[in-house]
Amino acid sequence: MEKTIPELMDFFDVPDVAIALIEAREVKWEQIFGYADLENDISLDLSHVLRVGSNTKPVLAWRVMSLIEIGKVNLSPGLDILLQC
Repeated sequence: MEKTIPELMDFFDVPDVAIALIEAREVKWEQIFGYADLENDISLDLSHVLRVGSNTKPVLAWRVMSLIEIGKVNLSPGLDILLQC
């Protein structure tokens, strides 16, 4: 991954990436790639804060769908009732 990720970053013109692989609530692998400041050639490090933006929406959707598949969540009543809106 240390070779492939920078190649993909170059191809898609992405300046920085932070990745963490988590299993059973434990971080198994984490790595940062890229630059915090391209103009001043400052590499990204763990002290930099990155914006997550909307990246969590597909992760949440995947988790809800996986819970539906195993019968832990039922969307039949409708989200408005489930969320008590």
